[in-house]
Amino acid sequence: MTAGPSPLGRGAVARLGLAQLIGWGISFYLPGALGEAIVSAQGWSRSQVYGGLSAALCCMALLSPLAGEWIDRYGGRRVMCAGACCNALGCLIIAGSTHIPVYYLGWLVLGVGMRLTLYDALSTSLAQGAREQAREAMARVTLLGGLASTVFWPLGQGLLQVFGWRSALCVYALFALACLPLLRSVPGAGERSSRDGPVGGPEPRNAVWLAGPLFTLMTMLTSFLSAGLSAHLPGLLDGLGSAGGWSVGVAALWGFGQLCARFVDMLYGARLPVLLHSLLAAACLPVSLAIGWLGGAQAWLAALFVFGYGAANGLAAIVRAGLPLVLFGAQGYGARVGRLLLPSYVLSAIAPLAYAEAHERLGARPTLGISVGIGVAIVSAALALFFVARSGMRDSAVRSLET
Repeated sequence: MTAGPSPLGRGAVARLGLAQLIGWGISFYLPGALGEAIVSAQGWSRSQVYGGLSAALCCMALLSPLAGEWIDRYGGRRVMCAGACCNALGCLIIAGSTHIPVYYLGWLVLGVGMRLTLYDALSTSLAQGAREQAREAMARVTLLGGLASTVFWPLGQGLLQVFGWRSALCVYALFALACLPLLRSVPGAGERSSRDGPVGGPEPRNAVWLAGPLFTLMTMLTSFLSAGLSAHLPGLLDGLGSAGGWSVGVAALWGFGQLCARFVDMLYGARLPVLLHSLLAAACLPVSLAIGWLGGAQAWLAALFVFGYGAANGLAAIVRAGLPLVLFGAQGYGARVGRLLLPSYVLSAIAPLAYAEAHERLGARPTLGISVGIGVAIVSAALALFFVARSGMRDSAVRSLET
């Protein structure tokens, strides 16, 4: 039994999925492919180079509430096309940088583009245009987008070997501009102004005040893991000694894991309530990380760890898109979610630097051990949210029957 038809046509799904693949590949996964080459070529410290992603994530945090309001007001199509232009400009600035301030300026511009083009912007746009079908639409779109690391880590390495890191970034800028026609498929032109009031939709279904903080805590910790591991996974695999010079190839299984998990979710995910879906996705995180922590010195266990973590991370992206609609409703979705996600961007900004320091001072295995602890905290937050949200929904149902 498969899920019902997507609110987007197959062509639109493919185009938006390809735009997400490119957007993630040229931004979030850029340090994993080109970071070490920049360190070697420029003589900058690893913390300085990987700190560029942290600067971008700080920019995303500051921009998050505004980005949600812009999508509510102007529509996702216009906002995401503007973000693609920022991605291209950011890559070009980084490519031309010879000093740290210019390098960081490029990352700040890239951070603006990332907030306006990646999954959070897309899920807000789909919530605006697809409403209750946003979760299903997001699952289909992210199916292709989940291959970003699988495609762009090896592609970046290939461009690096042939052209060098500066020219590779110029090619990345061309990829960003290629997203413009693809993003024409984003639903909703967003002609409403925020002065006319919030975007229409059902009232929030769960007014329990703990739901917001728990959702924020869960996304904060998940984003911290994702940002830290995406920037350092090839290096961590090298540190475990399991990859045998094929660390980039093994790390690319992350994207394959995301693809497989999202394909299964597309087929069967509609059968699961969103709250249970979020709990299962959270539970997969510490299990996969523990495999890498305890058995990562063996190549097949390292591959299983990367694949499993990629699968868990892929499901988490779908949950992040669909859960706020269940908890809070569609009314004013963009602005509300933008505020809730601000702390997750702040913590994500710290992650690449924190992982760089942990890897350098403690080594690969202890760094993964810390990651397991974070995964357990995510499961705890997801479990608490599950019970809090169910309690709030039962109370709402009772009140509606009484009236």
